[in-house]
Amino acid sequence: MVFDLARINVKEDEITRDGPDGSPRRVQRAEGVAHVIVGGGPVLDHGQPTGSLPGQVLRASRRS
Repeated sequence: MVFDLARINVKEDEITRDGPDGSPRRVQRAEGVAHVIVGGGPVLDHGQPTGSLPGQVLRASRRS
């Protein structure tokens, strides 16, 4: 992630219902993030999504 600390602005929390079957999740967006690189590839370039979705979702293991 590359950003200018003087320009970063964290927005208020919000709830989106874009999970499976409309399940909710909590999101906190930010302004001023210029670049995000995942797995060596850009996913955000000059503040715009590239459409690339490298990497994988990490999930906590279930306790037995």
